[in-house]
Amino acid sequence: MNDTGLVAPVTAATGNDGFASKVEYAKNRRVSVRTVTNWIQHGMPHLKCGHRKVLIETAKADGWLRGNFEVIRRPSNYRPRGNPEATR
Repeated sequence: MNDTGLVAPVTAATGNDGFASKVEYAKNRRVSVRTVTNWIQHGMPHLKCGHRKVLIETAKADGWLRGNFEVIRRPSNYRPRGNPEATR
């Protein structure tokens, strides 16, 4: 992980001025292309160029991921309210 809380890109920058294809973005974030497609369907910022070409502005997409999928860690002594037997 890097200082932004996301997985660091696997490859060097592609020189696309901060844009990546779905395949490049998926590879850099270590997820499947289908996962990126699902994120786009749920509102991740992207540019549709023509019939098939999709470009993702990495800075905006990373911000969207942080805002929508941030992991909040609970303290180790956390116990949910309610029935204590339900947690076992």
